[in-house]
Amino acid sequence: MSAIDTLAAGFRLVWRRPWLLILPIALDLFLLLGPKLSALPVISQAFDSMVAAQNMASGGEQVLTAEALATASDMVNNVIGHINIFALAAFTRLGFPSVAGTKPIDMATDRVFTIESTGTLLLCQFGLLLVGLLFATAFLVSIAQAIREEHDDLATTMHHVFSSWLKLLSLLVPLGLGLVIGLSILAIMPGGVGLLLTMALMVAIVWALIYLAFVPEAITLSHDSALGALNSSFRLVRSNFGPTIGILILVTVLRNGMGLIWQNLLLRSQLAALVAIVGSAYVGTSLTAALFFYYRDRLSRSAQREGVRSIHL
Repeated sequence: MSAIDTLAAGFRLVWRRPWLLILPIALDLFLLLGPKLSALPVISQAFDSMVAAQNMASGGEQVLTAEALATASDMVNNVIGHINIFALAAFTRLGFPSVAGTKPIDMATDRVFTIESTGTLLLCQFGLLLVGLLFATAFLVSIAQAIREEHDDLATTMHHVFSSWLKLLSLLVPLGLGLVIGLSILAIMPGGVGLLLTMALMVAIVWALIYLAFVPEAITLSHDSALGALNSSFRLVRSNFGPTIGILILVTVLRNGMGLIWQNLLLRSQLAALVAIVGSAYVGTSLTAALFFYYRDRLSRSAQREGVRSIHL
């Protein structure tokens, strides 16, 4: 299958099975119309503490000018502080389409729950990430079942969802902790060395994201184990590096380009926001399904090549 054929297959699948859009639309409707969760007090307190620590380290003199301090404070209070923490439940990195979480909190009209302590913030973040990963896993499993044209009963489907969720969790938790620890170590290193190592780490992360791009497909479509999915994705990308880079770039460009359109609509009116949510769900789900088709096609080709090789041997 060419890149265009792969994309077309993804869009056809979603057009024939519109129920695949239920989870993305449901989460986005909650993020748009439901209550919001703000960490503004915690963020403001952390900012004030950071400024005070910098001033103390400089002997009591102000490190930032009054203008720079006002700009930074405005950024914290009116931008970062207006982020809806519930948006963490949208695991877009795994192909789960979501746009409503990017809409800033309107303190005047939205119903807002406020987090007052750092401990509560960390607990909420962890819980939302767990729930979000479960949502994304259920979404990916539904696409995998549609591609395999399976009609499993509810118990079998739920078992597949929870087993896949645990596999993804067993990979993401160590990788996330390793990244946090690595960045923390780099943050306390001398400027030049720390910057160089940080750049090297960023390059390594990009390469890892490429070679491990099909881990979710391997787990939900092929029922691979966590380590087996790592191996399957790595081997598939290594054997099809050029086409894989091409399809990943194409999907990323389409997803980000359309994302700008959905975000623009989201801020115009309630009706436009609903159009953005449905459009984002349809296009995003189709692009994710296209990657499933690409994975299945390349896996089938690899199996055929190995079969031919074994016959010759």
